[in-house]
Amino acid sequence: MDFISFVGENCYEWADYGQIPASKAVLNDQRVNDLPQKFLIDNPNALVISDYVYYGAVVEALDTVAYEIPFGRVKPADGLQSAQQLVEDNIKNQ
Repeated sequence: MDFISFVGENCYEWADYGQIPASKAVLNDQRVNDLPQKFLIDNPNALVISDYVYYGAVVEALDTVAYEIPFGRVKPADGLQSAQQLVEDNIKNQ
């Protein structure tokens, strides 16, 4: 119960770091309404991406660069361009 209480008491901080609030109690909090991800709370269907026909190709491509960018082995723009090309090639070859 301590963990659940902690999350409930700190759900704005959770949301402030970019996550969906962990408790419905803060949905009317003006601070949450001002967050950029608020549209996801208002439209839960916006969170559904796995039904995208090429979802697997996108995930596979991003996985190839996702671990390289944070370590500086690949520049973000180059990594994303590479991922985009991998997706396009994958779709073309289906």
